[in-house]
Amino acid sequence: MRRLLGVREAPLRLLRRAGVEALEPPAADQCCGFGGLFSLVEPSLAAVMADVRLADVAATRRAGAAALVSADLGCLLHLGGRLRRHGDPLPVVHLAELLELAEEGALDPAALAAASALPPAGAAGSAVERGRAEFARGGGSR
Repeated sequence: MRRLLGVREAPLRLLRRAGVEALEPPAADQCCGFGGLFSLVEPSLAAVMADVRLADVAATRRAGAAALVSADLGCLLHLGGRLRRHGDPLPVVHLAELLELAEEGALDPAALAAASALPPAGAAGSAVERGRAEFARGGGSR
């Protein structure tokens, strides 16, 4: 959103309105290395690029950041995967999820961790299964 569309201030305004202080890592506009097929074609380079971004995130964590938040699902998947491979429990949350938690008054470490949790592949509680259940209840778009 930032690199290609130049959208920077709108998400920050949303966070401020929700009472969230955004702490941006150094070089926040740099690529994480996911980039569509790039991470499949150049997995070693993509991993290094992600680790460089995560070193920047580590600096932001030292300043008090409680979660890694982005509006880019590819970045969240890539960086979240690298964090998990390193055994790092930092919550990785989509901007919309964080705004929902703020609206519910649930911006605490447990809620952030729960929003970030990924069930094992094929688990009955997987995101796909939850989405199907939501759709069946009439909550999904048709």
